[in-house]
Amino acid sequence: MTRTGMRFALVLPIFLAVSLATAIAFACRTSCKTPSARGAARAASVAFVGTITKTTRTEHCDPKHPTWCTRSESYEVAVEGVWKGKVGKTITVDAGSGAGDCSIGSLGKNLDSQRWLFFSRATPVTLRICGGSRRATDPDIAAITADLGAPTAP
Repeated sequence: MTRTGMRFALVLPIFLAVSLATAIAFACRTSCKTPSARGAARAASVAFVGTITKTTRTEHCDPKHPTWCTRSESYEVAVEGVWKGKVGKTITVDAGSGAGDCSIGSLGKNLDSQRWLFFSRATPVTLRICGGSRRATDPDIAAITADLGAPTAP
């Protein structure tokens, strides 16, 4: 095999993997409509309100290819009230990598001490692009409470 052929054989799998991950991430972001808070709470198996107390960022690299890395975030949350599911006083919420798995990846910067509404269809709680998690507002809390009743203490 020629040197050019060897380079092509090495680069092609990387190109295909990146292209596939990009296509999946694009499909996740364009195939859903963000639900209302009420709609997200109805669809979720876990729905609660809480305050982010800590953000953890983690990098995951392929041992065989140390430059192939994804980053993920998780959040420690002090739970104030629960509408659905079993949630303790504190919980770790995984935001995933946002790299083709339809997870959010990141809620943003400077989140500590911010109140959020969390909705998840899975346990452990994982945030998805179409899941509807968002900063907590009084109107959203009122809409969910009108639909599901008052939240209970964790």
